[in-house]
Amino acid sequence: MAYTFKQQLVPSSKYSIKCPYTMTPQYITVHNTGNNASAQQEIDYMIKNNNQTSYHVAIDEKYVIQAIPFNRNAWHAGDKNGTGNRKSIGIEICRSTGDTNMFKKAEANAAHYIAKLLKQYGWGVDRVKQHYDWSGKNCPHRTRQLGWTRFVNMIKEELNKLNNPQKPKPTTTKANYKVGDYKKNVKTTDSLNIRSKRNASSSKVGTLPKGAVVQVGYIMYQDNSVAKKGSLWGSVSTKYGDGFINMDYTTPTTGASTVSKATTSTTGKTVNYRVEITASSLNVRKGAGVNYAVAGSVKKGQVFTIVEEKNGWGKLKSGAGWIKLSYTKKL
Repeated sequence: MAYTFKQQLVPSSKYSIKCPYTMTPQYITVHNTGNNASAQQEIDYMIKNNNQTSYHVAIDEKYVIQAIPFNRNAWHAGDKNGTGNRKSIGIEICRSTGDTNMFKKAEANAAHYIAKLLKQYGWGVDRVKQHYDWSGKNCPHRTRQLGWTRFVNMIKEELNKLNNPQKPKPTTTKANYKVGDYKKNVKTTDSLNIRSKRNASSSKVGTLPKGAVVQVGYIMYQDNSVAKKGSLWGSVSTKYGDGFINMDYTTPTTGASTVSKATTSTTGKTVNYRVEITASSLNVRKGAGVNYAVAGSVKKGQVFTIVEEKNGWGKLKSGAGWIKLSYTKKL
């Protein structure tokens, strides 16, 4: 919360009036001041006068000010020498007759500060009481009007944050990859989908687990972006499938690959037959696999002669490159 905490303690010469007894606190009692004074004005007035009325802390939209040590009692609960006065920490929330938004800021600060005290003492919200609980007085009047359960829930929320702090997300710096042949290993920084094309909308081929080390064959912009914008994508051939991964979720590594490549043959089979392209558009690659750079593309309905087969790929008789045979039909 955006408040400043400070102590402005009652002088010991006034202990006999304001806080005469030692105390081991068991509760926290919430009050509203019933005026529009600031926390500083409330504390100054309480310390200056010689009235018995006292409390431990005053809170407004900017400050949390402690005036009485928590090991001494204060006269705030209206139950004489009862538990409220003798065993509870008195918290005054200021601005209770003024602007609603300002008062709610003071309430928010109070909820956070009370949650800190609960955590400090190892207590739950059952230790938070209203002045009303000790003497039947309509106090804290504005908080009760707006909803006591609402305020207790605010404290619960702050206490939950204190008991379960969120760990800051680690900051990651994108690697300075460049377009072209890569032929090096990278490590995934999160679970990472392998896509059939270089964009996140294309079909998923498989998923690499977080921390997987895989070799990237070549790197290109998303969908061959002429403007050279968007993410870079790398070609991979793994036991999870062949395709492309978004390089934003990887980091270079010198570690050995933990994701084995699909078993491939190093030698091809000499053949001679014609095929017709069945995909709307099919990349022609420089080698038999997606790890090889794109040499061009062919369209649906075009017919080509295949002179060599290797790992499900066919070499074009023209020498232009290789195509994936599963996107063709044999003639």
